[in-house]
Amino acid sequence: MSPSTTDRTAPRRDLPRVGPFRWSWLVAALVTLTCLIGANRVLAGPTFVDRIAVVNPTSYAFDVEITGADRHGWLQLGEVDQRATTEFEVVLDQGAAWIVRLADGEGGELRFTRDELVRAGWRVEIPTSIESRLRPTWGRPELLAR
Repeated sequence: MSPSTTDRTAPRRDLPRVGPFRWSWLVAALVTLTCLIGANRVLAGPTFVDRIAVVNPTSYAFDVEITGADRHGWLQLGEVDQRATTEFEVVLDQGAAWIVRLADGEGGELRFTRDELVRAGWRVEIPTSIESRLRPTWGRPELLAR
């Protein structure tokens, strides 16, 4: 006698249905990620330059201010003595274009790109031609009271 065989298959288990892929979740995740990256940049604050040196070979002392290309406002760095180099530390980065103003504009403005300043080692030299231009209105430097 032969054993009787029956064809048995394992009971079928129905897997839980996941449902169709929801593109809205992917879009929401990407929007959230973009917002977080943007917020990080906004909240990071301004950048600074470690130091900038202003070389003054003239016989006049100058107050020095800087601004960016948008001229949003002037940042006063300080005074540069005659025939001296003054270093200013932790200076607010003005961006791609820097404008240096001397003596509230009486001494003129010097314009630099950020790349020019980097190549110059963050060193600004006041042109000696400013001295001859200022002499008629400012007088001889040795007569100026300090």
